Amino acid sequence: MPGFSADDQAILAALVRGQRRKLSRTLFGALASDIAEPVTRLCVVLRLAILLNRSRVSGALPQVSADRAWSTLTLRLPEGWLRTHPLTEADLRQEAEYLATIGVKLRLRRSKDQVLGPIVPSPKT
Repeated sequence: MPGFSADDQAILAALVRGQRRKLSRTLFGALASDIAEPVTRLCVVLRLAILLNRSRVSGALPQVSADRAWSTLTLRLPEGWLRTHPLTEADLRQEAEYLATIGVKLRLRRSKDQVLGPIVPSPKT
């Protein structure tokens, strides 16, 4: 990747490798210690953006917010949004499992006051 510094190349590589499938903290281990956490956060946001922005989803996308400690990521969803997007709901459940491996809890909110609760990973069969 000519034109990018070695650090930039490492960041891009981590983001590309981390955008799909399983996640691991070791994925970000090759990064400098001062940028590993921000790149991990960026990767999580990228993963959710990819998951939510697909051709089968029409209309407005849900808003995303995170707590200050970053241990919990909250998706704010309109009333009934998951019922009308069952494939995305299934993908969010799988993503909750992946994010849990790096210490991030995925939560859903229907409104500011009503918490739907954490997405419970599906049982292993």
